[in-house]
Parts: sequence; structure tokens; C-alpha cells
Amino acid sequence: MQKSISIKIVIGGFCLALLIFIGVSVISYSHLTQLMELPRSMDYSYKLQEHLKDLLSQLNSANAIAQQQQSLLRQIQAKEQQVLQEQLATVVTQIHTTQLIMILGHSSSLAILMVLCGLLLKQHSRFQPELSGDRQQSQTTRSQMAQREQLILRSAQRIRQTLDLDTILETTVTEVREFLGVDRVLVYRIWSDGTGSTVAESVTPDTAPILGQTFPAEVFPEQMHQLYCQGRIRTVVNPETDGVTPCLVEFLQHLGVKSKLVVPILQQEKLWGLLIVHHCSQLRQWQPLEIDLLSQLAIQVTIAIHQAQLYQQLQNELSERQRIEAQLRQARDELEIRVQERTGELIQMNADLQTQIHERMEAEAALKISEERFRVALHDSPITVFNQDTNLRYTWVYNPASRINTDVLLGKSELEMFSPENAQKLIPIKHQVLTTGVGERQEISIIVDGKVRYYDLTVEPLQNDAEEVVGITCAATNITDIRIREQQLRAIFEGALDAITITDNQGRYIEANPAACQLFGLPVNELLGKRIAEFMEPDFDFEAAWCLFQQQQRFTGEVRILKPNGTVRDVEYTAKANFLPGQHLSIWRDITERKRAEKALRESERFIQRIAHAMPTALYLYDLIEKRNIYTNQQITQLIGYSPEEIQQMAPTFPQNLIHPDDQAKCTTAIKRFATAKEGEIIETDYRIQHKSGEWRWLYSREMVFTRTADGLPQQILGTAQDITEHKQAESIRLALAQEQELRQLQLNFFSMASHEFRTPLSTILASIQLLKYYYPEGSDKKICRNIDRIETTAKTMTQLLGDILTISRAETGKLEFTPQPIKLESFCRCLVEEMQVNAGENYSINFVSQHQPPIVLLDEKLLRSILINLLSNAIKYSPIGSQIDLILTYSQSTATFQIKDQGIGIPSADQKKLFTIFHRGTNIGNIPGTGLGLAVVKKCLEIQGGTISVNSEVGVGTTMTITMPLPSA
Repeated sequence: MQKSISIKIVIGGFCLALLIFIGVSVISYSHLTQLMELPRSMDYSYKLQEHLKDLLSQLNSANAIAQQQQSLLRQIQAKEQQVLQEQLATVVTQIHTTQLIMILGHSSSLAILMVLCGLLLKQHSRFQPELSGDRQQSQTTRSQMAQREQLILRSAQRIRQTLDLDTILETTVTEVREFLGVDRVLVYRIWSDGTGSTVAESVTPDTAPILGQTFPAEVFPEQMHQLYCQGRIRTVVNPETDGVTPCLVEFLQHLGVKSKLVVPILQQEKLWGLLIVHHCSQLRQWQPLEIDLLSQLAIQVTIAIHQAQLYQQLQNELSERQRIEAQLRQARDELEIRVQERTGELIQMNADLQTQIHERMEAEAALKISEERFRVALHDSPITVFNQDTNLRYTWVYNPASRINTDVLLGKSELEMFSPENAQKLIPIKHQVLTTGVGERQEISIIVDGKVRYYDLTVEPLQNDAEEVVGITCAATNITDIRIREQQLRAIFEGALDAITITDNQGRYIEANPAACQLFGLPVNELLGKRIAEFMEPDFDFEAAWCLFQQQQRFTGEVRILKPNGTVRDVEYTAKANFLPGQHLSIWRDITERKRAEKALRESERFIQRIAHAMPTALYLYDLIEKRNIYTNQQITQLIGYSPEEIQQMAPTFPQNLIHPDDQAKCTTAIKRFATAKEGEIIETDYRIQHKSGEWRWLYSREMVFTRTADGLPQQILGTAQDITEHKQAESIRLALAQEQELRQLQLNFFSMASHEFRTPLSTILASIQLLKYYYPEGSDKKICRNIDRIETTAKTMTQLLGDILTISRAETGKLEFTPQPIKLESFCRCLVEEMQVNAGENYSINFVSQHQPPIVLLDEKLLRSILINLLSNAIKYSPIGSQIDLILTYSQSTATFQIKDQGIGIPSADQKKLFTIFHRGTNIGNIPGTGLGLAVVKKCLEIQGGTISVNSEVGVGTTMTITMPLPSA
């Protein structure tokens, strides 16, 4: 390859020498002398040569890079080297070819430059005698020649300085137009199909440009193409008289051209294009100097085109080299990736092979273990395996666990081993398998030793090589225990008191016991197939609950079910999802009655709790064994300054650590008395206790045994404590204190009685009433219903009585709360009147009168309701049947006035003075029932709100109660 390159270089040098010789032959001795006087032209050739040398240096660098890439082949596997070697050889060949082209191009450019310089000097020598002979020629001609030479030199310099052909052409046409003073100068490029385009143009402002336009082949006739290829210059002074074809004359007229000058631009004896000058303003006679100038410039353009093509070729070669280098890098990277992938595949194959070997060893070990387990399982299982021939005689039996002597069975038939009844159950199954050749599996029951035994029998045919049935193989599994358990579970299922149901995946009942039928109120044939959702209340989201149940697999809770007859029952349930595949077990228990009892108990507890908190004395429950307070009400804080929580933390030293030392013995004696105290016996003690502030206070306690242990010993003590410090300190007011103690004693006795005597009876009565109403609904025995209503009314009356006493007690102890809230007064009164009218029935008429609509005001609705209900109840109670009771509401900006008028028996004047005293009743009431607490409650409720009450009554005429209450705006 190197030898061929050297031969190419020698040939190129020979061609260069030949071109130089031709150039020298053109230039005479005088021309060479003048050439030496043109340093600018020579400088151009030298710079062009240096530029080409730089390009050759870049190509040599590319060659070196290719050689470096060749060294990388040593690192590539043998199977890839051949392909890459061929690619590298192609690249090196292209690089050497590019070098040779550049050498020849450089030589050609130098030779062309020398020929051009020879022509210039020859022309200069031709005009030199004329210039020397005619020194008196006009200064204008000399100036034009000088400008022409400068124009040619500038063109040559531009070619040397830039490789951009468009810039060279644009500058050339502009300078030529300015030099010649014409209207348009253009470079016309001729394409391979005969068409042409204006690639460079310079026009005057008044001339229409044609730059970029493409003209058809008819504009450029074939004969003219041949003449221009021969280098002919065409001058047209007048298109109409200079032998121009008519179509060209028309074309020139269309462009507005009067005269034109056309110089061909040849490249390697091929017509590249035309350098055209148009004069549009008038006819113009073209001078030889102008023709010669365009010829020289055409040569310059040819050199620029050749140089641009060489540069473009070089750029293409460099791009190709870069592309090949990129391909080489990509091939190297792909090869490295391929090697890595192949290596990884080998490693993975090795790992997979090791894994397969390991898995095979594990499988063999597992197979051995499985065989051993099967042998052990069969040895200890209740399965009996045996073979029989076509006559159903036993040929092989295996079941060590059955303790059967196999020698006894071998050779015997079913009739010889079993009773006729058992044999008749077995023989048909086995004969069918022998006949059809198809296995069977059935559950059979036989009697063994007088007991029924259940077996899961599997019978399969035995075949010889000719696929003929020669016997049967059987496996009999003893499932007696399973069937007995199933029967037991079925008995439990049927006899369970709780409802048991089984549903499918859609929530439909597929099994239910009698208790479930009773709970849902449907017979079993109607219950099965129904969905759970059909028994739920309308607002119950069954779909969401069912999805959550299947996710959590277990549910426990309470729900209300709606029976077909419309009754609602409270039930608690527990459910297990998929206790069998696709089946869900639920157990239901009706807790309706328990819920009612719990509700009554809670209401009773709340009632007692309210009583306890309303008591003016401390109420506590103390455990003697655990030595701690189980319960204390809030009054204990007022007595000793400690909160119930602090008292709990003080156990077990409370209250002994706070009792005065002088009273310790007295308290100890009182505690000992509980051991012998009778049921309900109250033990009274007064002692001093230290307040949280440090002062000593006298307490008066009343205690009794609340609960006892199984041995009868006292365990919990219920007591009340009252602060009697002031009684002890103020002997001067002993009488007032005695009255207060009497009142307190009355209250304590009442609360004690309510706590012990009323709590259980009231709870029992109310619960019993609910049960009686359930079993004796409206429309049944009227006498019984009337008695039930009477009992319920009496119980509610007692409840109201306790409520009134509680209100009075709270008012006296300062614990009656006043909680004003925004209220629509007229609407409130109308609702209250309607409620009272319902209770009064048709015997009384209650009329409500309001002068105008009052605004929303702040009042305690609860207290106002208590006031009006007590007054309206008294008006109804003490008025004759058929009379009218009026409730009149008047309103001012600051007060609201309520008047309750009746036509009753009236109140005597003597009784009006004690009207608001607790338990006081009028002397004229006769047998009308009452407690004497209603007006006292009204008085207390008004006082806490700042209201007043006045009475206007006349015996036998009626009574008017007037209530005035301050009304702050809401």
C-alpha cells in the first residue's frame, strides 16, 4: 500500500513539473522580470501553498489516528479482527487518496496560478508599447487600467483569504458593476438539466433584481452552450441587429436589457456558468478593456470555484473520517459490551447449572423423605389397602394398624369373610369395576361387632400388559369417627339456643338452625335463599360491611335486625369467614331484653348520681378491706378542700391521717360497731378533720354497711358527712341550728330512703311496665292496660316528685344552674301548650295568647319549662272539667310577662301567705292529690333568674298567676 502511494506521489510530481513547464513557456524573460515585480501575486501563491500544507498536516493527523485505531485491533478477539481490519484498510486508503488529491490539487492550483500570471504579464506587455508610445493618452484611460488591475488583484486576494464561494461571487459582481457603471452584473449557474439560476447579482436601485430565479432551458440554446464551452465571449450591443434569436430578444426586452456582455466560466473544460453584464438604460458599445477585464475575472471565479470544491471535498473527507472513527468507537464499545454480555451469560449458565445440580440433589433427598413418610403414614393410618382377583378373592392385604391377620384373608371371598348383609353392599360395587374397567369411590356402612362402621371405599381396576382387567385394587378408609362427630355437631346445631346460620359468598343463607328461624321469624324453607341484607334496617350499608368482613375474615359486634312482621330486635353476633371454602358461619344471640334492662339500669344509675351530686352533704363509699374510697361526690371538696382524685391518691391513710388525735378513738369505736350492726342500721359520729388549708372542721357523719363479704363481715360503708363547724362554734344560735339540722335530717332521711327504698322499686317497676306493655299491647285486655297505665303514671309521678325535691335541694345549696340560651319565646310557649293539651285530653281547653312576636331572647329553657309546666298543671288540677286555662304572653323591651288564668277553686287569703312554702297546701283542696312542692319549685326557679311572681286569686272564681322575668336581648 505504501509503495502504491509513493508511485502516486511521483506521478503527481511529474504532472506538476509539466504544468510548471507550460507556465514558464508562456512567460518570457521580460515577463518573469515583471513577475518578480509583483510580490503580491507571489505572496498569494506562497500563502496558498502554506494553506494547503496545513490541510495536508490535518490529513496526516487523521492518518495517525487511523494508525492508532489499528493498534486497538490487538485487544479485540480474533473473530472480530478481520472485519475491523477491512474497515481500517478502507479508511487508510481513503485518507491516502485524499492526500494525493490535495497534492495534485495544490499542484494544479499553483500551475493555474502561474499560467494566469503569465497571461496577465503577456497582456501587460502587449499594452506596454502602446502606453510607452502614447504618453499623452488621457489620464482617464490610465486610471481605468489601474483600477482594472487593482480589481483583478483584489479578486485574487479574496480568493486567497476566504473559501466561501458565495461571498467571492457577491463581492465580484458588485465591484464589476461599480467599475463598469452598468445596471446589472450577475453570475448565471447552469445546471445539468439545461436550466439555470442566478446565484449572484448586483443591480442598481432602478433595476429589477432576478437573484434566485430559475430560467428554463429554452433561454440558453444548445449552440450557444457549445460556443461557450469553447471559451467564446459574446458581446451584444443591440439585440435587434446583432443576430440574436427572436426568443432571446423577447427575453431581454422582458428584462429591460439594451446591451449585454457574456463571459463563460469554465471548469475542467466544462461550462460551469456565465458572468453576464446588463446595460438597461441605453445601448452600449463594449470596449476591449472591459471584455478583457471580465475574461480575467471569469478566470478568477474559476479558481475560486475550484478552490471551494477542493475545500468542500476536504470537508467531506474529514466528515467521513469522523464518521468512520465514530463507527470504530461504536464497534469497539459494542465488542466490549458483547464480551461482557457473553461473560455474564457464561457466569449465569454456570450458576444455573450449579442451581440445577443442587435442586436435583434436593429433589432426590425430598423423594426419599416422601417415600419414607408415605410408608410411615400408611403404616399408622386407618387405611386398608388390598387386591382381589376377578372372583373377588383377596390376593394381597396391607394395613398394620388394623391388626388383621392377612394370612386369614388371603384366598377368601367376601361371602366367606363378611355377613351376607355386608357382602351384598360390597360385591355390586366391585363387580361393576370388573365389568366396566372404570374406578368407583363410594361411602359404605357395615356392621362390625354389632356396631355400625363407616368406610370411604375406593376401587380401581388392575390390568395386565394387554390392558385386560385381571382384578381390582381397593383402599378402605375408616371414617366412623368423622361421621359420629358430624352427627354430634348436627345435634348441637339443631339444639343450640343461639341462632346459627351459614351463608354463601353472596350473603345468602344456605343453612340455618331452628333458633335462627325463630329469631328471623321465618320457617327454614323460606329463610334459606334470602340475603342477610333483607333483614337489615334501610340505613345499614350491607355491601361495605360484607366487603370488610371478607377482608378481615372475622367479625364480632351488635346489630339491629328487622323481622318480616316489622319488629326490630337487637342481636349480638360473631362471624367467621370461609370456615369452609365459600361458606361463612355466623352465630346470633337476641339481646333485646338485656339492652332494655341495661338501659333501665343506666337511667337508674344516672338518677342516683344526680341525687348524689345534688345532696348538700358529702356522700361517700368506703372499702374497709382495701382501705380506700370507692366513691365521693363533689361536696367532699367543700368539706375538706381535697378533690375526689386527691382522696383516691391518699389511700390507704385517708381519712385516719386527717382526723384529730382526740377523735381517733371515737372513730375507731364507730368502725368496730359495723361488725355487729344490723342491716340498714345507721351509725352516727361527729369528729374533727383537718381541712386542706390547715384549719380543723367538725364533721357529722351518718354511715351504714352497704355490702358484706361472703363471710358476713362488713366490706363497704356508705355514708354522708356534714360540716357542723358553725354549729359547734355558734351556741348562741342553737335553736336555728336545731331547725336547720331538722331540715337537713329530713333531707338526709329522704335521700337515704330514695337511695335505698326507691332505687330498686322504681327501676323494677319501670322495667316491668315495659315488659308488660310488650306482652299486652294496645287493644288487648282493657282492664289490664288501664292498670298498667295507672302504674306507669304513679311511677312517673314519683319520679317527678324526686325531680322537684332535687331542684329545691340544688337551689338551697346554690347548685341550681342557670344556663341562658337563645330561645324563640312564642314558639316555645306554643309547643309547651300543645304538649300540655295532649296530657290534659279533651276535658280542658288550654288557650295561648301572644300580643306580638317577641324577638329571640336569652333564657334558661329548662327552668322556664319547669315554671310553666308546674303552673299549668296546678291550673288544670284545681279547675273543673270543661273549663278553660289561658296562657297570656306580653313582651316589653326588657321584660317578658306570663299570665296563667284558670277558673278553678281559688286560694284562700290565709293560705296565700304560705303559698311558696315547701309541702304547704291550701285548706280548700279537699281530696285533690298533690305534694305541695310545685310552687316552691317555681319560686326557686324564678329567684335564680331574677324573676318575680304575683298571685291574684278569689275562692270559687279562679286564680291568676303573673310571672315577670328580665329579658336581655339575644
